[in-house]
Amino acid sequence: MRAKKWFLPVVALAVLTACGVPIQSGANFASGWEPGRMATFAWRDARDRIVGDSRLEGNEVFHQSLHEAVGWELSLRGMRYIETDPDLLIHHHLSLADHVMETEVIDEAGVSSTESYVYEGGSLVVHIVDARTGDDAWVAWAEASVQPAFRGPDAMRRWVYDVVGRMFDDWPVPPRN
Repeated sequence: MRAKKWFLPVVALAVLTACGVPIQSGANFASGWEPGRMATFAWRDARDRIVGDSRLEGNEVFHQSLHEAVGWELSLRGMRYIETDPDLLIHHHLSLADHVMETEVIDEAGVSSTESYVYEGGSLVVHIVDARTGDDAWVAWAEASVQPAFRGPDAMRRWVYDVVGRMFDDWPVPPRN
């Protein structure tokens, strides 16, 4: 039995929609900075920026989840939160924009075509700054579809923890067990 020509592109789109857009991430340490020698951190919220969407500006679930997720990752690496005189200061930037993901689809005759999938992407950047010098010690970024985050507070928390977790995959000191 032969599949209809429209069947494979529809299946490909359904798979992309169901599985989601993969999280892309990366991080960079300042040369000469050793993450193990600084043990305390605090948030510098005055520097935080969200660009492009009123759904996240002032969204307490997002901000609380971000603080929890970053705090969790740092605590796994032996660092602790402190409000006064921290070694590190943390702030973030988030922007939302439409992105296009293209995938190759091959029909039953072996003919290749490209299907496009438009999604709303969230780009999150986290800066960890040396409190003494004001220099960036670590900058990480991640980009993923933000649409699943808007399904509710629990979905927002999962999205934030997934994105932040991927950022910390590039931290050179593994989490403590």
